[in-house]
Amino acid sequence: MLRAWDAAGRQHGDDLPVTLASSRKGFLLRLPPELLEELRAWAEQEMRSVNAQIEWILRDALRRRGRKGPDSEPPGGRSDKKR
Repeated sequence: MLRAWDAAGRQHGDDLPVTLASSRKGFLLRLPPELLEELRAWAEQEMRSVNAQIEWILRDALRRRGRKGPDSEPPGGRSDKKR
């Protein structure tokens, strides 16, 4: 799925600027095909990439557990509104 970019360097649906790949750590995540498809569908509904959706889910889970870090707000700034 192609994403639209705005003048500030953000993907449509994301409130945070796109960061350089070198500022993030990558790792392999193996998922059952059914779970990946559910994540794809959810990400599409939220107008996010699958990667951004997984990051949002993880940040939201940490926030709910009271583990706030420097980036405690989930990307996109959305919290419990759609659940």
